[in-house]
Amino acid sequence: MQWRRQATVLLFPSAWMGKKNMDGSKFSVAEHKRAAEERKVQFFHAPLTYPITASKLQTVHNTLREAEAATKDTGPVLVQCKTAYRSVAAVVSYLGAKEKKSWPWAMRLAEAVGFSFPLLEGSDSTSAAIRQVLPGSSNILGSSSTGMDFE
Repeated sequence: MQWRRQATVLLFPSAWMGKKNMDGSKFSVAEHKRAAEERKVQFFHAPLTYPITASKLQTVHNTLREAEAATKDTGPVLVQCKTAYRSVAAVVSYLGAKEKKSWPWAMRLAEAVGFSFPLLEGSDSTSAAIRQVLPGSSNILGSSSTGMDFE
């Protein structure tokens, strides 16, 4: 099998190093990087910790932009974390910002992949952070300057 240029972005906080994974093995950013690079997959680390804030999302957006540029027209970018919560928040906010979409669009995209942030415990700050990083999403309803954007 010939590998296409791909990338993975790991959102685990560095503080998790040495902690146990679900299978009992110890978590290691270095181990994830080594495994990715052995398979010719570019590796990026963008620690995203709770509570998720607009500032943290914007920092992760920089890494996602870098990973996307590194694989332009050649392969996908895998964004991963332990439960997919941070991955989904990072990706929907990144895509929404990139495509100039509104907060409701991002929430619908999250729901389409199985996440309903408004229903998840502790998600108020995450929803607020996503709302803050998306264009025209300054009010509670998430209306954009051009009206509601539910494409």
